[in-house]
Amino acid sequence: MQGKNRYFRRSHLSEAKFKAIIRYFAHDLRAWKIAELSGVSRPTINQLFMKLRTRIAQLCNASSPLSGEVEVDESYVGAHRVRGKRGAEQAVKDRLRNPGTPRESVGNRP
Repeated sequence: MQGKNRYFRRSHLSEAKFKAIIRYFAHDLRAWKIAELSGVSRPTINQLFMKLRTRIAQLCNASSPLSGEVEVDESYVGAHRVRGKRGAEQAVKDRLRNPGTPRESVGNRP
């Protein structure tokens, strides 16, 4: 016997409803809103989203051009530098120098 949904095995969702949920997912709607629109419970939507995100991550890792050890320089990243403010660059250097210390916020300077 053929299942109702060829994309999501052992599911009680029809293929049309599943496609609608994927469409809502692509439009970046919240789970509770998708549950209201589709008539499926929110925990089921959350479970489906977790499986989708996991599969997307697997596909992205498989096609990633970066693998193994990646070296990053100490370039400044972001908008123009503001004098006297700690930026992301300094925070990264501090974390590399002192990996055991707790992370402090960017605005607090000792």
